[in-house]
Amino acid sequence: MKIYNKKTFMSGVFLIVLGVPTLIINILEKDVDVNIVILAVTLSAFGFSSVIRSISCKKTKEDKLDELDERNCLIKLKVQSKSFQITQIVSFVLMFFLLVMGKVSGNKEFIIMGVGIAFALCVLMFSELCTSMYYELKN
Repeated sequence: MKIYNKKTFMSGVFLIVLGVPTLIINILEKDVDVNIVILAVTLSAFGFSSVIRSISCKKTKEDKLDELDERNCLIKLKVQSKSFQITQIVSFVLMFFLLVMGKVSGNKEFIIMGVGIAFALCVLMFSELCTSMYYELKN
């Protein structure tokens, strides 16, 4: 057995290591939680699928070809860009509402949460600025 895609193989093994013990422990307990069983079975199924894809030469070639496809790369870039924008907007709105709620109610916990989200928003904006400067200088 030869492993053609080590990254996929390791992620599959990780998912199996998460799923199988969780399933066994949940079955051995007195009260079985259906949600945990579904989660464990899903993790194990994804893990076994990843392991099988990583040891198949044909499937590995398909995965690498899909990974390098220009259309898939463009879609991935658009998705990441839009999700980053949505994260910034949601963070700003949440920060604004928490700070207003803290001011109106006088509850310091709301203000603390708002300041925490403001810090995360600053990190988002700073990372966007640094990334754009890097690519402007690179090109």
